[in-house]
Amino acid sequence: MPTLMLAEDELQHVPEAFALVVTGDSMVDAGILEGDIVVVSPSAEIKDGDTVVVALGDHDVSLKMVFFEGNKVLLQAANRNYRSLLLKYPEEVEILGKVVLVRRKLP
Repeated sequence: MPTLMLAEDELQHVPEAFALVVTGDSMVDAGILEGDIVVVSPSAEIKDGDTVVVALGDHDVSLKMVFFEGNKVLLQAANRNYRSLLLKYPEEVEILGKVVLVRRKLP
């Protein structure tokens, strides 16, 4: 597994923060591209419209904008080619954390 070196302030002083490499193009209109690295804070406060990492089922992890609607959440891509998902929360979706940093390697 590759190692990613981040400054402490990039992790916003959150020891449980983690990083993921983005696959796919569902968030391109938010400026998050395939191959980007997102740093996720599990303890950050999440508000409507925030970009989050969610777990759907046992093995599917996704990056989406989230909107709370009662006991459900609307997960919305930042790409018109993808449909939004309205899921029961927390029964059908687990919010793993808020994206607090996006890193991109320039060509």
